[in-house]
Amino acid sequence: MQIRDIYSGRVTNWKSISGVDQPVIAYQRPENSGSQTILQSIMKGDTLMRPILEGESYSSGMLAALSMVASDFYNYNSAIGFSFSFYINQMAGNSGIKALSIDGIAPDKQNILNNRYPFTQTVYAVTTGSESENTKKLIEWILSDQGQELVEKTGYIPLR
Repeated sequence: MQIRDIYSGRVTNWKSISGVDQPVIAYQRPENSGSQTILQSIMKGDTLMRPILEGESYSSGMLAALSMVASDFYNYNSAIGFSFSFYINQMAGNSGIKALSIDGIAPDKQNILNNRYPFTQTVYAVTTGSESENTKKLIEWILSDQGQELVEKTGYIPLR
């Protein structure tokens, strides 16, 4: 997969992928961030290359990272980065960031909902195991039409 080739450092120029002779600028998130953990799972054992923005303010949070990368200073034509759909569409308001299709599958609502898009992440509501009546009511509400509508309005993909 080309993403693993890019983030392992095996591909350092877009020429072999798109024919454009420009260096690949592959942004990463800090170690132990949720999105970096997802990238590590996508790598399937390939070692990640060293981050190009190590020690800079890119680690200050996802919204700051998206704004920084989308800024005139960091938004190079040959740059690539990654984030959750929620951050790109809801928090950053797209900020000139283009979400890419993977293996021809767009990261749209339908493809994420039916798990066709290869990089999806399920979000869970977790309890401590001692299920009270209020816990049951909360879970029922989250799964209700109203709860699922709120899930969608906040930028996540509902269960149905």
